[in-house]
Amino acid sequence: MEAVFLKVLNMSLTAGYVILAVLLVRLLLRRAPKKYSYALWSVVAFRLCCPVSFQAVFSLLSLLRLDRAAAEPAMTYIPTDIGMMATPRVTVGIPAVDAALSASLPAAEPMTSANPMQIWIFVGAVLWCAGMAAMLLYALVSYACLHHRLRTAVWMEGNVWRSDRVCSPFILGVFRPRIYIPFGLSDETRGYVLAHEQFHLRRLDHIVRLLAFLLLTVHWFNPLCHLAFSRMTRDMEMRCDEQVLSGGEDRSKPYSLSLLAFASNRRLPSPGPLAFGESGVKARIRNILCWKQPKRWVTVLAAVLCVAALAVCAANPFVEPEPPLKEGDPTVNFPFADLEPGESIWLDGAVILTEELSDVAFQISYEQSGLTVDIGLVAEDGTTYGTSVTGGSANQAIERLPAGAYAVFLRNSEVNLQYAETVTEPLTVTGAIALTWPGMDELTAERGVAHAAQEFLAETEPV
Repeated sequence: MEAVFLKVLNMSLTAGYVILAVLLVRLLLRRAPKKYSYALWSVVAFRLCCPVSFQAVFSLLSLLRLDRAAAEPAMTYIPTDIGMMATPRVTVGIPAVDAALSASLPAAEPMTSANPMQIWIFVGAVLWCAGMAAMLLYALVSYACLHHRLRTAVWMEGNVWRSDRVCSPFILGVFRPRIYIPFGLSDETRGYVLAHEQFHLRRLDHIVRLLAFLLLTVHWFNPLCHLAFSRMTRDMEMRCDEQVLSGGEDRSKPYSLSLLAFASNRRLPSPGPLAFGESGVKARIRNILCWKQPKRWVTVLAAVLCVAALAVCAANPFVEPEPPLKEGDPTVNFPFADLEPGESIWLDGAVILTEELSDVAFQISYEQSGLTVDIGLVAEDGTTYGTSVTGGSANQAIERLPAGAYAVFLRNSEVNLQYAETVTEPLTVTGAIALTWPGMDELTAERGVAHAAQEFLAETEPV
């Protein structure tokens, strides 16, 4: 459950950025046909339910400052192993926010039955499930109450029913949807209403809204998703309004008066989340009164902008492949065996970098995959650059390394001591580590650097 919760959190964060972009593009399309604004919400739905996507240099998410591990193969702002990290860290692509969030997360505590972060994740997952259950219960109760209220409805024609218990038209049902309208509508108003609702059914909007509500249920904790659901529904209604208005003669005034009459006659509860009717009437009337048949160049420009926005928002950032090793590029490769928790192993010698590097990649594999190991490089001034790995094997990166000499170490993290009383497996780790990247000079025997680094780390906390 916790793993699914973290995956949903990551998808919701990506969708949050996309929702903000869609809201901005909608402003640019405010004079264009609403079908284009409505189409933009499809990419939000894609981001809310699909964790992976194609990579492209034009991705909206390229504006974020994300490391390689966060950008492939799926957008991962919160690592799936964050509960096991000695020092939990998240990356949302905004450095100041990253630093603030990471600093607020609790570090691992040795000799405890569970990391504080694991408890946080479990509690969050329980609250997430409770919120989904509440949303679904609300929807089902609303549907049952509405269905009970309509038991006296009278069939009119086709899939159209009339009832004295409704104040405005709406659609109810999924597989056999019905249109419900109040009694007393004039022939003109009823014609507009049925044209509007039948267009909804032809475009399967009743199914689209149900799926949208299910996505909202999964991502109920994200306020941007609630805003997106509201704006998507409004765009859906305005698209149908414009379809009715394009029927021929000028219908703007009588059609808007019909909507106004429905809005002023709300004495009974409006349909629930599994049914939909007249909503956002004020904005819709304003749009109806300002509506004109769009010119061809406006339609073409809106279509191009819509397609471009969909592509930009759907793509993940392009991750440059690691440059292939050239003949002569050196490799740091050393094994380690039976390291106890808190024990370190050092490379015999130092690594010399001739220039500053970013995303310094390394590969590590070891037995006992549930344990955490720390890897780091210590500069001559005592600065440590490192990270933690949990899982048994990883291809990760250290974000930035200035030019200079470094001692390389690996430590069986002291956080693993928390398992001493709960597992029977040995807490030692055995494996190998390899660091390989262009720009690294051959290994040198500068033992002074390595020894100074060891003395520095002996007096400091683990990375």
